Amino acid sequence: MGSATDTKPAGAFLEPYIWNQFLSMYADQQMMMCNTIGWWGELWFNDNGEMMNRCYLGFAGDKVNYEMVLSDTESSI
Repeated sequence: MGSATDTKPAGAFLEPYIWNQFLSMYADQQMMMCNTIGWWGELWFNDNGEMMNRCYLGFAGDKVNYEMVLSDTESSI
């Protein structure tokens, strides 16, 4: 098992994991909100999904770049 001194940058032991969890929660919430907005637009305005489309294109809720920290042996595979 690795330690905090083996990571690059040094001391970043749990930081990538916590950051990836935050990004995952943000993306999940964004997708649920865009679906809610789309439902609202469909129900009240009969907009054929235009509000949902603008939400997905405007905030890019499903386009997340996750950070990875690999050791030397993992990156050479």
